[in-house]
Amino acid sequence: MKRIIIICAVLVLMASPAFAFRPMEPADSSGEKTADATILTGSGFFKQIIVMPDGTNDVTVSIYDNTASSGTEVLPTLTFAGDGGPQASPPVWVSVDTGIRVDVTTAGTVAYVVLYRSK
Repeated sequence: MKRIIIICAVLVLMASPAFAFRPMEPADSSGEKTADATILTGSGFFKQIIVMPDGTNDVTVSIYDNTASSGTEVLPTLTFAGDGGPQASPPVWVSVDTGIRVDVTTAGTVAYVVLYRSK
């Protein structure tokens, strides 16, 4: 009986939307950005942001499930050290419904790349 329950639970999980995307698939890249940008319009998955600070100024990054710099944050606001060289957020797959919008704040310059997938 336990075996049947476990098999049924696995089948239900595999049919759920969470398994509709296979995280082992490669991510798309936004290409290098240097200012606030809408990365994706529509539903998809955010994976990671890689930030290249200018070598002096810290960078604060907010990532929204939106096409504007407001609404639901995909991750808590991140701060990257200005003198730390290229840095990345943890690689996670977060589902977004509206899009991916990145808002960067720094006293200097910054470049970044977002890894994501559309649904």
